[in-house]
Parts: sequence; C-alpha cells; structure tokens
Amino acid sequence: MIQVLLLILKIIGIVLAILLITVLALLVIVLFVPVFYKVKVKYLPDRKECIGRAGFLSPLVVFKFRYFEKEFSYRGRALWYVFADSGKNKEETPETETEKPEQEEAPDEEVGEILEKIKPFSPEKKPKKPKKTKPGFLEKVKRLFRQKDEALRILSKEESKQAISFAWGKLKKTLRHILPRKVKGYLIYGSGDPATTGQVLGLISVLYAAMGPVLKIVPDFENKRLECDLEFKGRLQVFTLLVILIKVYFHKELKQLIAELKGIGEIE
Repeated sequence: MIQVLLLILKIIGIVLAILLITVLALLVIVLFVPVFYKVKVKYLPDRKECIGRAGFLSPLVVFKFRYFEKEFSYRGRALWYVFADSGKNKEETPETETEKPEQEEAPDEEVGEILEKIKPFSPEKKPKKPKKTKPGFLEKVKRLFRQKDEALRILSKEESKQAISFAWGKLKKTLRHILPRKVKGYLIYGSGDPATTGQVLGLISVLYAAMGPVLKIVPDFENKRLECDLEFKGRLQVFTLLVILIKVYFHKELKQLIAELKGIGEIE
C-alpha cells in the first residue's frame, strides 16, 4: 500500500515538474525572444498605402495589417488559430417574427367603463442631486497652469530635477529600443515655411544619422509637400521594456513629483 502511494506521489511530482518547466520555458520565451516588425509606407500622389507585419517566433505567431484607399484591414494568427481578423463576417441569423395570438377586442362600452375606473398615475418627482464629476485631464492641466507659481516651486526642487532627468533618460532609452533600426527609401518634405522645413528635416536626419545613404531626405523649401516611399525594420523585447517600466514605477522621487503635481491639478 505504501509503495503504491509513493508511486502515485512520484507520478504527481513528475507531472508538476513538467508543468513548472513548461511554464518557465514559455515565460522565458515571451520575455527574451524579440518581436520583429516590418512596415512599408507609400505616400505618393497616385497611391497611399501602409503595410505592416509583426512576427513572434515567426512564422508561429504573425500579425499583419494594411491601410489602402481609406480602408484598414488586419489579421493575426498563432499556428492555425486566427485570433484577429477584420475580414470575418459574422453570420447574420434572420430574425423570425413570432406570431402573436390574436386577442378578442372588447366592446366599446366595456372599454369605456374600464378606462373610467383607472385613475391617472402621476409619479412624484424627486429632486435630482447634482452629480460630482471628476475633472478630466485637460481640466487638470488648466488648473496646473493657473497654479503655475506653485508648480514652478515644485519643479525647481532638487528631487524634482532628478526625477525629470531620470524620466527623460528612460524615455530616450525606450524610444531607442522601439524605433526602427533599419530604414531605407526616400522622403520629400516641405511645410511651406523654409525655417520649419529645415528644422523638421534636421530632426529626422539626427534621428536616423546612422542610416547613411539608404535613407534619402529631400527638402522642398518652396512648396507644401509630403511624399515618401519608406521601409522600416525593427524589433523589441518584452524584458527590456518591462525592466524600464518597473524602474519608472518604483522610482521614489518621480512618484513624489507626480503626486505633488496631481495635487495641484485637483485644486479648484
């Protein structure tokens, strides 16, 4: 009897160990295997199209989308299971009208007697209490500007400066991780204002300076114009983004700064 019990416990232990190893393996795969993406954008006078594809353990998990002629379509597939599809049409079941049993009409005299006995019902109207609405994001920003002296005092503190510097550094790191690593094609841009055109194209050139000759940027200082034929390739890793998020969430000075600014936004 004891041997049978030990055998059962051994089998249960093996099964639990297999499940634990499987869960840990899936967790490691989700955290450390990068998601690759590729996007093609064409914005031409005769064609406006955007095609994208993202793959995780591709071709096991694939998500595709396309925007063409003001129509957006997408499709996501994991192995043989389609988890997202804009082209699916739900089967419409025709509504069948249920036949209501015919009721015998009461004579006019009986209807009149019934109506005389019915007293008109007038429910008492209770006074409505004004609902207290919470201020939205824009309202909080407006209140923050109205309390600008207090906001400047908070932002000028040494702890606040450290928190802002920390948040800015993490934002730049996140953008460097998410932004495409390979870009090729050409971009023609003109805002109608030579100064603005130069500033925008200068910023784009700085962001993709490492792309070299594969990305051609052509300014149009005379006309308001946007034309491009671009291809982006990049990847992102869940573990890297998760580490950044955890560091930001548990940063003491940043949490204190947000709480103080939020308190100003709540003031009438």
